[in-house]
Amino acid sequence: MGGATLLPLLVDAYAAQHPGGNSAQATQSVAVHLVVLESVLGHGMPLDRLAPLRVAAVEMGRRGQAYPKLEPAPRSWELTVVDIVGEDTEPERAVTCDRYVRSVWEAWKGLHGPVVDGWQRAAASQLDR
Repeated sequence: MGGATLLPLLVDAYAAQHPGGNSAQATQSVAVHLVVLESVLGHGMPLDRLAPLRVAAVEMGRRGQAYPKLEPAPRSWELTVVDIVGEDTEPERAVTCDRYVRSVWEAWKGLHGPVVDGWQRAAASQLDR
């Protein structure tokens, strides 16, 4: 998938698209992946800042600021990873990968944008301390 600018976010999008059960771990996982997507797509954070951001987002959940489960979750998806795999060429897969990542972020943002943005801002504020 060479050339996909959002390829480093593929796992985050996939995890957010498959939110899992009702456990605290599943809830935190979705929250952290959405914070990452929001950071890059909503705030333009450089990809090289994502590792410390992930740590900050996880630590927020561990410090007693547990993430609430976001309900409702999106009921349908514009794209899935099957759409990426189904493309015939690497350039087509790269374009579809980027579209997929954006579509997952947009689906969640449409339902819970202000909440995720608040989490993102709180996690990002921890980076330069």
